[in-house]
Amino acid sequence: MVVLVPALVLYCFALLRLQLLEDGDSGWHIAAGKWMIAQRDVPHVDILSYSAKGQPWVAHEWLADVFMGAAHSLAGWTGVLIFYGLVVAAFMGVVASYLRRWLAPGAVAAIVIALMLALYPFLLARPHVTAWPVMAAWVVLLLRAREEDRLPPWWSVLLITLWANLHGSFVLGIGLIGPFAAEALFAATPARRLAVFRQWALFGIAAVLAAAATPYGIHGLLFPFQLNAMPTLALIDEWKPTSFAEIKPFELVFLAGLGSCLWLGVKVPPWRLAIILLLLHMALAHVRHQTVFVIITALILAAPLAAALGNDRPRFALSGTRRDLAPLVAILLLLALGTTGWRLANPARPLDSATVPTTAVEQLPAELKSKRVFNDYSFGGSLALIGIPVYIDGRADMYGDAAMRHYRDLVTAPSAAKWQPVVDRWGIEWTILSPQTPLTRFLDSQPGWRRAYADDWAVIHIRENGPPVTATER
Repeated sequence: MVVLVPALVLYCFALLRLQLLEDGDSGWHIAAGKWMIAQRDVPHVDILSYSAKGQPWVAHEWLADVFMGAAHSLAGWTGVLIFYGLVVAAFMGVVASYLRRWLAPGAVAAIVIALMLALYPFLLARPHVTAWPVMAAWVVLLLRAREEDRLPPWWSVLLITLWANLHGSFVLGIGLIGPFAAEALFAATPARRLAVFRQWALFGIAAVLAAAATPYGIHGLLFPFQLNAMPTLALIDEWKPTSFAEIKPFELVFLAGLGSCLWLGVKVPPWRLAIILLLLHMALAHVRHQTVFVIITALILAAPLAAALGNDRPRFALSGTRRDLAPLVAILLLLALGTTGWRLANPARPLDSATVPTTAVEQLPAELKSKRVFNDYSFGGSLALIGIPVYIDGRADMYGDAAMRHYRDLVTAPSAAKWQPVVDRWGIEWTILSPQTPLTRFLDSQPGWRRAYADDWAVIHIRENGPPVTATER
């Protein structure tokens, strides 16, 4: 019962936090999901843009997109919030259950709070969050297998299949088999090592085959490696290296965790320490990998932390209950139901932000929506969601390095020689860009273009020979 407390709290938090809808990619994920539901198929070519229409596309997060599209169709953005509330509640239930298996409630609470502080910036309506419960469950199954000196259950490879259809981070799940297999091999007696090697090797092969069970087969299996090889990923914020120049939640949690482990004398088995160090390298190399580092490290450290606190065996059953928490859980359940009802009665709407220009998109006149647009990279999702074919969106993998470099050069160092050929080639009639984008200021000074709308988050320009725009200057 104790694990229900953080799960229910997190569910309510997700329903109240409109910032969860603050990511520009959410829109195109929902649009793609709705397309798949309507067509009862998965796309193999681009369906959302006009600049790459028909170009090959591996929609590797297709199942998460379908869930998001279904939630949005049922209850709009409120449905998306409820769906992700359930997702993060399930995630926290898995994590807290395993932590409670080893640690007292106070230690569990401290780790859960630190975990959510580090994950807070990444708590967005995107497929990577959908994969969190699966990731946590997979790591717990590997840890439990080693606790009992056995192979993980064969059915657990189905989690890899689910994971591979939700998000590309499934490759990490397969990669974790190696260190745990090595730990089992070196822990076995010489007489058993061949059998242990054979068992874990077959399990690893089964996991790889399970990961290929997607609509894209081998292409889906190779996609994460192809994506990581793209040089232009460094242009995207979440793929940039982690910086400690400014104090952020990840740094606070990392330093607090490191200090606590050093103070308590926590000893981590070699192969698990290798996992933590590799994940730390990934987290420092790319911001987006901070999530996998904190999630997996929190689970791996549970048993060593318990040992440092004087307990080297599991103290609690996974489903252990406490009668004194029953009233609190009952109150939280009522609060969760009340929060759900309140949110349904007060439909969610994404707040204006640097990646989601809600107000600007809502004020677009119908006649402008049928014209070709040149849009900000982060605004593509908002336009795709209302059926406007975009010039570009967050699918950098589909557009490719050349297109990404060309787009960045055009918006950051614009000139008539660069801009006019793009307008002529695609028949662009209007633009929607961030006020800080150099191309925005360039268009302000260009004959034939006029600023038709502006707010703190977006600026719209239209060609003088284009349709009239009724939105007012803000």
